Amino acid sequence: MKNSGGDLSMTPLYLALGDSLTAGYGVGPKRAFATVYYKMLCSHNPALSYANLGTNGLTTAGLVTMLSDRAIQSQVSRSTLITLTIGSNDLLTEAQSANQSAQNSPLLPLGRNLERLGYSLRRLNGLAAIKIASLYNPLPGGPYAPWSGLAEEVLLGANRILAAWCTQYHAVLVPVDRAFRGQEQLLLGPDHFHPNVLGHRVMADLFAHTNL
Repeated sequence: MKNSGGDLSMTPLYLALGDSLTAGYGVGPKRAFATVYYKMLCSHNPALSYANLGTNGLTTAGLVTMLSDRAIQSQVSRSTLITLTIGSNDLLTEAQSANQSAQNSPLLPLGRNLERLGYSLRRLNGLAAIKIASLYNPLPGGPYAPWSGLAEEVLLGANRILAAWCTQYHAVLVPVDRAFRGQEQLLLGPDHFHPNVLGHRVMADLFAHTNL
């Protein structure tokens, strides 16, 4: 975390929460979209500090659990900006199985956990700007292409849930899915799942230019 010195409680903070996209899996934390976005923000607000708590493999349930930590609660409470990338790991098993029933759909726990997440964030901080990435489909251009159609249906439902969540909790949905659609080979890394350096730059630009 970068800090310009002085009383931490008075220093504006950008807090990045989420999964491997926030952590920068495949490109490293220095080239992760959140770090690139932070550098953009610093050009207008040099006093801004930054904490990246991205965790590979994190689910919505895991993020809710993280928010029970007092140190993280303190960071949330003093943040002026919070970004989120979350939900993909909840849906991963759905994209790999054609035998999921409506009763077993991961959209149900995803919705419940997002409600818990929104409540926790706004209980700790009712004023911070919150931006959350929509979920993109990484499957069309890689070895997982046979599951792409099923994934698209599930992701459509998940993004509708995210849009409703943003309305309820006064957050901004960043349209990463639209920017990546049809550009998977250009923006994804060799694992055909996580963004490459260019993909992270595109995400940073989207976060910078998507506002309420």
